[in-house]
Amino acid sequence: MIEECINIFQKKLQKEGLERLILDSYIPADGTYMIVREEEEGWQVKGDAAVIKYDKASKELQGQTHSDFELLKKFDYYSKLIDIQKPIDPKKVIQSNQYCAFAIKKESLSNKKLTYEIIDRYYQILLHLDEKYNKAKAKQIYQKVEEMLPSMDVEKLEKVRQWVKENIFSLEKFKIPIEGRDYLKIFFQFGEEAEAVELFENEGKRYLLPNIYNSNDYNVLLDDMVYGVPNYNMGLNAKKPFLEHTTRGVKVPYLVSYEQIEKQKVFYDYLYNLAAAGKVNLYVNTNTGEFLPCENGETPDEKIDGYFFRLKKGKEVEIHEMDCISGFSPFLKKRFHYEKIIDIDLNYEKEEAPPYKKMRKRKELEKAVNQVLFSKYLITNYFTDPGELSIKDNTLKECILLSRKKLFNWFGKGDSQGVESVLDQVSFILIKNSFQKEHGRKAVHQFNLWISLKDYFAEGEEKMGKKIAELKEVLREKINKNETEDFSDENEFYFAIGQVITYFLRQNKSGKKNYSLINPYLNAKEVTLLKRRLAIDFKKYNYMIEVRGKRFQNLLAMLMAYEPEGKVNQEMMLAGVMCNNLIFEKKEEEETNE
Repeated sequence: MIEECINIFQKKLQKEGLERLILDSYIPADGTYMIVREEEEGWQVKGDAAVIKYDKASKELQGQTHSDFELLKKFDYYSKLIDIQKPIDPKKVIQSNQYCAFAIKKESLSNKKLTYEIIDRYYQILLHLDEKYNKAKAKQIYQKVEEMLPSMDVEKLEKVRQWVKENIFSLEKFKIPIEGRDYLKIFFQFGEEAEAVELFENEGKRYLLPNIYNSNDYNVLLDDMVYGVPNYNMGLNAKKPFLEHTTRGVKVPYLVSYEQIEKQKVFYDYLYNLAAAGKVNLYVNTNTGEFLPCENGETPDEKIDGYFFRLKKGKEVEIHEMDCISGFSPFLKKRFHYEKIIDIDLNYEKEEAPPYKKMRKRKELEKAVNQVLFSKYLITNYFTDPGELSIKDNTLKECILLSRKKLFNWFGKGDSQGVESVLDQVSFILIKNSFQKEHGRKAVHQFNLWISLKDYFAEGEEKMGKKIAELKEVLREKINKNETEDFSDENEFYFAIGQVITYFLRQNKSGKKNYSLINPYLNAKEVTLLKRRLAIDFKKYNYMIEVRGKRFQNLLAMLMAYEPEGKVNQEMMLAGVMCNNLIFEKKEEEETNE
């Protein structure tokens, strides 16, 4: 999968170029950056220092207005370490890879970790890299480096060393801020910009080539070409012997040439830039060869066959998920209609009104599910580590963990497998949770969305919305007759229980209607428990019930006489709870007289 994506990326790279594809989107680490330029009269600090800071919340990069910002990006890209575990300075105080750059953490100045001795050792190592890479296999690849690149300019190195030793401990004269824990990076420019960038690139390669492999101990020389284990997406070392193929002559999983691993590096640099900019969802369309990076909660506006990558910025780019995508479309297979199954007033003061409307785009439905069912916590937490979920409502947290994988597969990849059942499961739990927390209004919106989703997934079945409307008419007619009738089916029975529950709730004369009365009914798994609960609540509230009230008497008599089979139909019971109560309806003649 990754190899195919790298090959597609290479075609894009050849077309657009490294500068546009990598350097334009490159985000330097937070810190203070300065350029020192060699001129005829000696070294000159070029312009003011650039203070670079990336704000993750606003996704804004401070420092972009600096006149040399684009040049700083190039210098920084070519002079950074592959990994802090592969430094030039063995003490890891100096974190640049060549003599044209000098990068440290600012705290190394305040805590005295940076010393003249460390500075001298850094430049001595650069002068004698053949001694650093003196092991047999490392030496092979370093010799290749020397053949490929021009010799290091020792005179330039010594000029830089002298400037650093004379000025690094007295930067206040340049008005350079050295407080903080971010970086201080100083770049030394020899010649015009194009010449300077080429020098940075060559010196960067002098470091890169011997360090780009996972470990030079695994390198193999074949036909005058060095092959090794890649450093990307591979962690082979002495602590992970289980990755070795011990039954083969060559124990490492696979070997790649320098050309291949260099392609990998540029590809992973591209992924890192995306992750650093918050574009953590990457879609690769194999039909068009396009890379479509999206921010969290966003999806492409085109059909896709290809691959999906979930990225995270760490010390290096982390790929938390990879998947194949087939037939993803920004549009749903059919139109979804979020209906008012249970009518409710939408005049809000503090709340955001749910989007009761027809939806064609997948993104619209995702936002509705996120807002109504999950209180806007779903989209931002598709990939959040469970231990880092900052949600106080434990039921909501559990429902997100239970459903987010399948929901993202549906909304983010177009894969609907298992989504109907998981939505059915969490919807009921969340509606019940809303009742327990006295959020009856919210529960109605959730119920409407739940039933609308059930109708969306239903194939050739009678719509639940229509079924509920018909049940209301049938039940209205039965409870208003002088003689008690029987229920025609289980749907009428469970809908009627919901009506009785809200009738009892209305008898509660406390200042606040306590929705906890509903919970024992919703928790009941057997019909006998439901009927027992009805008897308990009847005894509790019978002193408030009028003897002449034939509607309630008819309803209760029908409930006690009917014996349904199978599981308790909780959704129909909820429908009865949420619908306008038929027992309290006024007759037409009463309304006319009034």
